[in-house]
Amino acid sequence: SPAFPRVNDKPIALIYGRNGAPKVTASSEGFQDHLKRKYGDIAALNDRWGTDFGVFGDVTLDTAARGHQRAESIKYIYQQWEAEMQRANAAARTRLNLPGCVFSWDIAYQPYMGFGYSDQARVFCGPHSYGGIFGVPHDQDVERFIQAAVAKRYDTVFFDTFKNFYHDWEIRIPGTCYPPDFNAFDRFWVQALAHYSEALLHLSWNEWWEGSNLEPCVEYGKVYCEKNLLYSTIMKECFDSIREWNKGAKVAVLLNDWHWLAGGRHPEDIYTCIQALRRNNVRFDLIPDDFATADELAKFDVLVAPSGGVGFGCNAADESISELISQWAAADANRRLLVDDFPGADGLFDLETSPAQAAVAAQPGPDMNAYVDIGV
Repeated sequence: SPAFPRVNDKPIALIYGRNGAPKVTASSEGFQDHLKRKYGDIAALNDRWGTDFGVFGDVTLDTAARGHQRAESIKYIYQQWEAEMQRANAAARTRLNLPGCVFSWDIAYQPYMGFGYSDQARVFCGPHSYGGIFGVPHDQDVERFIQAAVAKRYDTVFFDTFKNFYHDWEIRIPGTCYPPDFNAFDRFWVQALAHYSEALLHLSWNEWWEGSNLEPCVEYGKVYCEKNLLYSTIMKECFDSIREWNKGAKVAVLLNDWHWLAGGRHPEDIYTCIQALRRNNVRFDLIPDDFATADELAKFDVLVAPSGGVGFGCNAADESISELISQWAAADANRRLLVDDFPGADGLFDLETSPAQAAVAAQPGPDMNAYVDIGV
C-alpha cells in the first residue's frame, strides 16, 4: 500500500512481539561449520579467543557464555536472520515484483536480548516500542538517544514512541484507566526531539483501533491534533539539524557494542559518559564498533572510550579497536583519550606505574573506585 512509511524504498512492518521475538533458531552444528570456515583450524580460534578447545565440536552456540564465544554466537545468530531477510526479499522481487520489506521489532529501547545495539539496526529496521502506556517520557532516555543515533549510522530509522490515553485496560480491568495528560504528551514530543529522533510512533488514542490516529473528542476537542501539528511541524522544519545532530563535532564517544556482545555487566559506564556530555551541551558524535576506523577517529580531538571493564572488539573490517584507539592517541600529542581500565590496557598504552600506584600495589587495601592521574 502507498500508505506504508518506507525506508530505502521498502515498506516497514511493525512487529508487536516484544518478549523473545525474533526467535533464535540457529544451531550449534551450523555455528561450528561457520567457525571452521572463519578460522580454519581450532588452534587459530583458541589463539584469537584465548581458549583451549580441543575440536570445533566442543564449541557450542552459547549466548549465556562470556567473551568471544558469546559474541561470535550472537554474530552468527544475526547472520542467519540477515540471510532469511535477504531470501524473503529476493522472493518478493522475483515472484511478486515487490521491493520486499523491513521489520521494526517492538523491543522497547534496550539492546534486544542484551545482544548489542548495532546489529538490530543493521539487519532489520531500527526498533520501536509499543509497550503500552507504562513509562514516562524520560524512561530509558539514554537508550532511546543511542537507538536514534545508531539508526542513522546504518541508514535506517528508529521509531521513538509517545503515549497518551490508554483506554483498553478500563475494559479488561474495570475501574482502571490512564487518562490524558497534556504535560506528558508535550514531554514525549520534546524528548523525541532531544533524542534527534527522525520518526515517532503513536500509541493509539482509543486502543481498540490499534492504529496511530489521534482523533478529536468531546472532552478535549482538537487539542491533541493541534499538538501533533505543532510538534510535527517543528520536526519537519528542523529536520536537517536533527539529521546532522553531530555535524562538526570534535568529541566522540565509542559506543562499544563489544561490551554487550561479550557479556559485560556495566552498561552504566557507557551510558553515564553519554549523559554527562549531553547535560553539559557538548557537541559529540557516537561511534558504533563497525564505524570505528582510523579515518573516522582522525576527525576528532577528544575520544571517550568506555570499556565497561571488558575491553573492546573489532570494527566491520575486523580491525582491533583497542589498537586503533591506541594508534589514534599516539599520532598527535594534542589529542585526548579518556579510557577506563580493562584487561591489557597497561600493555596497550605503555603506561608507567606511578609511585602512588606502586605503594598501593605493595600494600593492597579494600577495593575502591578511584580516578588515578597517570600524567602525560
